[in-house]
Amino acid sequence: MKSIRDSLAITLMIAILLLIPFCCIVRAEEQPDAEENLWVVGDIPEVKIGKDTTIYLHFEDKAGLNYTYLVERFGWVVVHLEWPILFGYLRGGREGMEEFQNYACLHSLEFQAYIEGNVTGWHAIVEPSLITGSTSGKKANLTLKVRIDGPTVQPMANVVIKVIRKGRGGEILGVTYHKISLKAEHVYLLDIKPLKGAVEVLPGSIFSVPVEITNRGNYIETFRVSVEGDDVATPFGSQLLTINPGETIKTNIQVHTPFSFFDLGTARNIEIKAYPVGSPESVFTAGI
Repeated sequence: MKSIRDSLAITLMIAILLLIPFCCIVRAEEQPDAEENLWVVGDIPEVKIGKDTTIYLHFEDKAGLNYTYLVERFGWVVVHLEWPILFGYLRGGREGMEEFQNYACLHSLEFQAYIEGNVTGWHAIVEPSLITGSTSGKKANLTLKVRIDGPTVQPMANVVIKVIRKGRGGEILGVTYHKISLKAEHVYLLDIKPLKGAVEVLPGSIFSVPVEITNRGNYIETFRVSVEGDDVATPFGSQLLTINPGETIKTNIQVHTPFSFFDLGTARNIEIKAYPVGSPESVFTAGI
């Protein structure tokens, strides 16, 4: 008889300790969290342009109540009949019992990914997007796939993963938001458009070539602009221009032609060159 009483006391004590999270959920006025851990495995890569970039995630259920263990340890009748009455109905009537049954079961967890602020051109999904039959201690590997449609004026973005825990019948038990900061791969792309196709000048003179320059890359860049050609030069050296992604600026490139008594109108080719200061090997040109 004593062993039966001791066993019952231990059962009740364990049950009360295990059900503390449930009691908190019943009384909480705000939406509780989903009680799970989700983290990135390894380094976060730069997001590629025009194709999926995969980021590996690991999930662990931290609900605090291991339904599988409870059923195995105390039996289906105790978990599904006795405890709902003792800790649910006697505390909150029929509503309390339903709340208890929603929590004391295998849960499903949904994963929804979206770009914070609806940044144009960025997309994200989580696979798998649903885990069923979950209980405390369950672990799973997930993948976050992020894609950028093309060069964008927003080279950085935050991906938010919304985790929704649901109980019996789809009742929402908690929601958690995880934020991952990402940046796009660095794209260097420049469009140089001379606004004059040909210029007539005197030997030994300085003239200006109007040019439109558009940064079609995805980062703010400082470009070094210079002129090369047949015996021509920029009298004041190269120019430095800082241009935002997608921005077009107009500028005048100063060119000096050589002086010669015997030059009767030689046609010369001029090449306007520009490259990002941080990537001198990425050279863009246009000729007149």
